[in-house]
Amino acid sequence: MITDAFWESLDDAPGTEVTVAIHDHARRPCANRAVTIVAGPRRIFAASDGQGRVTVRVPDGTERLTLRYVPTDDATLIEATVELSLPPPGGEAGARARLANLGYDVGDLPWAVTRFQLNFGLPPTGTLDASTQTKLTAVHDGGAG
Repeated sequence: MITDAFWESLDDAPGTEVTVAIHDHARRPCANRAVTIVAGPRRIFAASDGQGRVTVRVPDGTERLTLRYVPTDDATLIEATVELSLPPPGGEAGARARLANLGYDVGDLPWAVTRFQLNFGLPPTGTLDASTQTKLTAVHDGGAG
């Protein structure tokens, strides 16, 4: 039995507002989907908007979130971890963390970079050049895409 989980709404939740985007296996946004977000001992029930974005308040000091949802027209549950404490953008560690948060397998970093470049209209070089770093930071940190 879960004793430390509770329902929480944006209106009564102290903490930091966080926005995350959810995608299916083909990286398409999952609009209007139910999402369970685990933030430390709290379980937050929310729904994505028309662009697949979810905004919730999480307890101050939360370092990672676990998102659970079923993508549109799919029966496979996705569970994704999102790290909130990231290295600064611009270096390999920052790029690796941001790519992982976006759902790319960073075990093979050049391949993850290539997939990101292909998904966002950049030349697929597999290298963390300036244009890739700029786009990655904009997509991850600013929600642009």
